[in-house]
Amino acid sequence: MSTTLPPQRDSGAAEPSGTRPATDSASSRTTGWGRRLLGWIPPLLVFGGLAAFGYWGHHTGWTIPKVSVVAGNAEPVKADWCEDHSVPESRCVECNPGLYPPPEDFGWCREHGVQQCPLDHPEVAEVDVDPQELEKDRLRAERALALRPRDENGFGCGFYRKRIQFASHEAVQKAGVDVDLVMRAPVVETIEASGEIRYDQTRLARLSSKAAGTVWRVDAQLGDRVRQGDVLALIDAAEVGRLKTEMVETWTQWEFQRETYSRLAPLVKQGSVPELRALESKAGVREAWTRIRRIHQALVNLGLPFRLEELEGQESEEVADYLHFLGLPESIRNELDPATTPSNLIPLRAPLDGVVVDRDVVSGEVVETSEVLFTVADNDRMWLLLNVPLEESSLLQMGLPVEFEADGMPNAVTGELTWLSTTVDAKTRTVLVRAELDNSDGRLRDETFGTGRIILREESDAIVVPEESIHWEGCCHIAFVRNRDYFEESAPKVFEIRTVRPGVTQDGKTEIIAGVLPGEVIVTSGSSVLRSQLLRGNLGEGCCAE
Repeated sequence: MSTTLPPQRDSGAAEPSGTRPATDSASSRTTGWGRRLLGWIPPLLVFGGLAAFGYWGHHTGWTIPKVSVVAGNAEPVKADWCEDHSVPESRCVECNPGLYPPPEDFGWCREHGVQQCPLDHPEVAEVDVDPQELEKDRLRAERALALRPRDENGFGCGFYRKRIQFASHEAVQKAGVDVDLVMRAPVVETIEASGEIRYDQTRLARLSSKAAGTVWRVDAQLGDRVRQGDVLALIDAAEVGRLKTEMVETWTQWEFQRETYSRLAPLVKQGSVPELRALESKAGVREAWTRIRRIHQALVNLGLPFRLEELEGQESEEVADYLHFLGLPESIRNELDPATTPSNLIPLRAPLDGVVVDRDVVSGEVVETSEVLFTVADNDRMWLLLNVPLEESSLLQMGLPVEFEADGMPNAVTGELTWLSTTVDAKTRTVLVRAELDNSDGRLRDETFGTGRIILREESDAIVVPEESIHWEGCCHIAFVRNRDYFEESAPKVFEIRTVRPGVTQDGKTEIIAGVLPGEVIVTSGSSVLRSQLLRGNLGEGCCAE
């Protein structure tokens, strides 16, 4: 039995034409990636070396260490710098208080509400203190605190124990810190309220005719200045004519009854006439006189006063002539012709000195007693009505001075409070108050709006600082005060932290009730640098940490 083996391929024989190109392509790709990797190695080594060099330079200050240090034979020199307070450690007064001892700690002043109160302990001030001026400042602080509640400080605030130090004066300047003196200046504490000017209602008259009728003549024009008693208009009132006619008739009857009784009385005594006849005549006299008195009172009520004695002994014609122009001034009587002028005229007179501020009548108009024809106001004094917020009304009292700046007027006018309302407006929750203003020059106008200021307190020499120099730190108001030895060559550049009690702020200045004294130097702009340093050392402790 024989086995036939398959023919063996000769290793040297040529391969088919389709197999060799695929093998060559794979080999070429492998070789290309390798070359690329080898090309990236040099740049990576260069970048790595630069990074290592930069790291070394940053941590060595770009200086080459000494050989002894490299060899480990010498210890590196420690930097003279206090990281906590940003000054050389050898001169840091916070870390070394003995270099510049702080003032004695007097703690909390209950009377003035500050720590280290210079009003009670002037030795803490960074300026020499005049005892007389200090006493005046104490009295000023007493007035300010007694007037109204003030912003308070926390009695446990410990910021006043810290000090902010700079390495040099140049460092202060580079930080943008600017300072200013604590000054004296006038201070006025006020309550502002919107208001309007009105006529004095006790010196204002709205005039109507006392009897219905027709306007016969108008003598006053809008804006005329009149005196008390001047005739503004004449009203033709039928009621007046009726009363005058009745007066003439009754007067005639009274005269007749009186004359009759005077003749009967002697005859009664002689027995010639019955007594009853005389009594009837006497009763007629009394009845007529009663009617005369009633008519007289009616004419007086209409503004036509006269005395009955003036009619005594006159005939009825004379009484009629007397009553024809009753109530009219002599100047008007001389202008009128009795033959053509009705006797029904009633004058409408000004009841006070003033100005005709309103007129609503023309000649020939029919008027009733309920219609206002003229308004006369005495504008020499005006009322100022202010709406004061309820929460500030408790500070008011009669007689307080008031200033008012009216819209459109260049100068303020002054007066004083004369009335305080006892009610609160239900809608605005304000209290109405009134002041009287002098208007002798006539500049003020009725219903003028503006802003009023009620002056609560005036101080001619208050202690003031720039508004931006005061900071609220959570439970206390503080200011940064430069130490008095700042410009001495060997002295540290230190700023004390002072607790202050602010008062009123006006025109960019804040009154200091207690905390600093005039002449001390206080930080204004750039104080954020000192604040950041203060808070940096106080993180996590809180404002009132002890």
